[in-house]
Amino acid sequence: MTADQIINNNIYVVNLDLENIPKLLFVDVMQSNGTFNNLHSTIKINKYTNNEYLSNAKKFGVYVPLSTSTEIRKLDGNHGNLHTYGLHKYNGNLEPFSGTRLMNKNQSVFDNFIHSTMKMTNKMFPLELSVVVQSEYSRGITKYMNYHPCHNLESTHDGDGPCSISTSINFATPQHVDIQDGSISIFGWVHLTPPQSNVYFLMSNLQIDVDGKDFTGLAVKIVDDLVITGDGRMICHGMTASNYDGSIFGMQFAANGISMVSKLNE
Repeated sequence: MTADQIINNNIYVVNLDLENIPKLLFVDVMQSNGTFNNLHSTIKINKYTNNEYLSNAKKFGVYVPLSTSTEIRKLDGNHGNLHTYGLHKYNGNLEPFSGTRLMNKNQSVFDNFIHSTMKMTNKMFPLELSVVVQSEYSRGITKYMNYHPCHNLESTHDGDGPCSISTSINFATPQHVDIQDGSISIFGWVHLTPPQSNVYFLMSNLQIDVDGKDFTGLAVKIVDDLVITGDGRMICHGMTASNYDGSIFGMQFAANGISMVSKLNE
């Protein structure tokens, strides 16, 4: 995305490297008739510079592209690698993703990443994390299940989280909504090696009033340590494609969809 494209499309840009101030944005979401007056949401944008979190995220980020040959969303228009770990619904049962079964000697690297990520989320977005956990608990999906990402963590606030988490390396995808999610999403990125070109997390079907000026869209520059919450069920979102000169590790999670229940395949 170029500066001219941003200006011509009247997109509001957030770059926390230039202005490291947390953002709480109240947005109006476009409805099917093209209006913005009846559907509203919030987006929170911040940086989390805790050294333990950054170290554990980067260690797991190095492992992710080597972990498994199976990938999802390898469709036209998508770039990079996306790997999901934990549990998913398969033939009516909760089954582990293949990468979860194959963790083996890297289990401790994964556990450290999950623990640090849940600590980060509990500190930065405690309300959103509580909704994720309680939404799944209400359907009998708990951390005590085998292959749950938080299964090996201590029974504390920082040891609870979703039954699956998606991770990516240099991932770019067209605008989309995640209608199967059961809650607001938490997104995060760290730089494994600094990219030389600008990469943005773009949200397109919304309107924002900033100091009396209306913008139609939001672009958040993917800086190191970036964390975001937003409702991916109704806000169109995606990563801009770029010639990656470096390597960016990303993660995303939400409560799994309401059709999931706790039936495990024994």
